[in-house]
Amino acid sequence: MDDQLSNGPTPAPDNSSSFGTGYNPWSETKQSSFPQYPDQNNAVPQYPYPPQHYGRPQQPSYPQYPQNGYPQQQYLSGQKTNGMAIAAFISSFFIAIVGVILGVVALNNIKQTGEKGTGFAWAGIIIGGFSILAAVALLSAW
Repeated sequence: MDDQLSNGPTPAPDNSSSFGTGYNPWSETKQSSFPQYPDQNNAVPQYPYPPQHYGRPQQPSYPQYPQNGYPQQQYLSGQKTNGMAIAAFISSFFIAIVGVILGVVALNNIKQTGEKGTGFAWAGIIIGGFSILAAVALLSAW
């Protein structure tokens, strides 16, 4: 096999004298078309990744999800929103004066307790105030 590699491929026999008996590529011994690798018994394995070390496991860089595929809900803060501020915002659309009064009371409660909801309280006051002004303007123009 070594002298075949060094001499190159074997030439095809010349059978052109008889009709129909030409070159038959399957009758010769073919060399393998696969690349020749060095002896695998003495080779040092080359890994694409460094070997993992045993001991403390490393933290993955991606979030771990439960087996059902959905992440668990995480609560970001322990502060709750003032319920009176939410009520002021909602009621300002229906009964404007109640929205304004609840908004003012909610702002005072938020200052004392430190809860969230100042935006809802101010929105209730502003929307309720504009609703009252619009109602007064419509009634006076009529």
